[in-house]
Amino acid sequence: MKNLLVLSMNGCPYCEQLKDLLDEGSVPYTEIDIDNFTSEYDMFKKITNSDYLPGFMIIDEETRTLECYAAEQDFFTIEEAFHMSKKLIES
Repeated sequence: MKNLLVLSMNGCPYCEQLKDLLDEGSVPYTEIDIDNFTSEYDMFKKITNSDYLPGFMIIDEETRTLECYAAEQDFFTIEEAFHMSKKLIES
């Protein structure tokens, strides 16, 4: 099973847009508010060399792997982030 974690920040319109698309597409995810989960955000920044939001992580419970995807690096539009995250958790 794969889990989608969406890194977001209060007041970030792009973060809200991604979460809205995921909700509308019935894509399950867990929100990681970077104001409350600073160590997770620090890990994300270290792995991706990016502090742009939104970002997302895929945790694969079977293989025990973590993949991180950052805005302006792995995707350039919110729609692209939506389709990428959906495809990754469904594969």
